[in-house]
Amino acid sequence: MKYTISEYLGSMPLLTGGEWDTKLIEKVMESLHNGETHYVDVPGHPDLRTLIREYLSSAGIANRGQVLVTAGIQEARFLSVQVLGKTMGKIVFPGVIHPGVRAAAEVGNLDYVYFEIGTDHRMLASPAAIKNALSNEGKILYLESPSRLTGQYYKKEELNEILSLCREHDVSVILDSGLQALTDKPGDSPASSVETDNTNIVIGEAWPGSGIDELYIGYIIASEEIVKKISVQKQAISICTSAPSQNGAIVAGREYRQKHPQIINTFKKRRFELESILIKLGANIISSPAVNFVMCEEDPGLQEKLDAAEVRYIDSIYFGKPGYIQLPVTTEIKKLQ
Repeated sequence: MKYTISEYLGSMPLLTGGEWDTKLIEKVMESLHNGETHYVDVPGHPDLRTLIREYLSSAGIANRGQVLVTAGIQEARFLSVQVLGKTMGKIVFPGVIHPGVRAAAEVGNLDYVYFEIGTDHRMLASPAAIKNALSNEGKILYLESPSRLTGQYYKKEELNEILSLCREHDVSVILDSGLQALTDKPGDSPASSVETDNTNIVIGEAWPGSGIDELYIGYIIASEEIVKKISVQKQAISICTSAPSQNGAIVAGREYRQKHPQIINTFKKRRFELESILIKLGANIISSPAVNFVMCEEDPGLQEKLDAAEVRYIDSIYFGKPGYIQLPVTTEIKKLQ
């Protein structure tokens, strides 16, 4: 059953992970019973900001910088694209990008352009393609590593080359590394640790797969100056996350590093089950390091079977690359058994 774009953005099917545990529920309910139904300070609860910053550093995603808590990854996309785009100039986006990014860019009168990614099988923009795009007066480069479509990521040397190119062209970088926590990576890390400053910012979700998906907790990590600038705009044009949501995320964050291997193994088991069923249905599966979804070549016969079983999937055309479908690794697997 194909997602419409509005259903897809609303349900966030790429992040349907673990189950809520007792501690998290108790903390959320405690907040409500204590009357903490108001919004917290715009940048977010100090303890949650600290936990996110420490996690990003220890996971090799980003170091230094200040954290701004957002209402999920979509608000992180919206704020980073809107604020930097309006203050710095033209944004260049790879032609293959999450549809939420496209939605964020279409608000207001931003100056932006999409560029061809080249022939990389990972569907990532090559350094050569990026260099060519930056020569077209681009001031901001938006990247995903891992890709929200394929789960593939830049190797350290590639990302370092891209960051070096951006410094040479005086271009800022918005890097979405949120999917890194849901990749099976026995070798290279999906991203070298990014120095967040007035040039580079990193966005993503807090604790993917831990069961707090419906709390919608995301982050932006950047320099203190950029965080202050985005905070002002967040208060004016966006929303703040509630105290119960952030308190629940604090509980999840304190144990995330310990629970992470179990989260990955659970997803891998479910992914294997889904892939096995899809192969029996005739699917041609595209290998991906992401554990929370399965990507297949588009096939009318396969899609007819999925539609009949009311199993949801997303058409890759929404990402700017037709010819594939993506299925979230969820309990809907049972519908195909």
